[in-house]
Amino acid sequence: MPQLTSKQKVRFSQWASTIKECQHSGLSVKLWCQQHNVNISTYYFYLNKLRSLALDELEVPAPKEIPQVSFRKLELEPAITSESSQITLQVGGANLLIPESASIQSIENVLFAIKNVTKGTELC
Repeated sequence: MPQLTSKQKVRFSQWASTIKECQHSGLSVKLWCQQHNVNISTYYFYLNKLRSLALDELEVPAPKEIPQVSFRKLELEPAITSESSQITLQVGGANLLIPESASIQSIENVLFAIKNVTKGTELC
């Protein structure tokens, strides 16, 4: 942030008061500037300058590190074949019935979706 001179500090302080007065007046900026004999371009110039100074003084926190996610391949044992074979998976309080005819890809997609939906919750 550039170092401000005493003159700049006084000028910015005066404009901060002027801008607050305008914003609290309930009038549009254009109308307020006309009524107070303020050049609208000058108003916006100082508004932008003050915003930039305020942003320069903000401390920006360092970005949080994104945790590494790893997946483990699920090995499935061959199911006993019968016309009514299915897998029952209990997730929380719900039962998920997966028919034998479901593809491995479909099962992986369902498990991935469940993992994303329940992320951060403990399933019992």
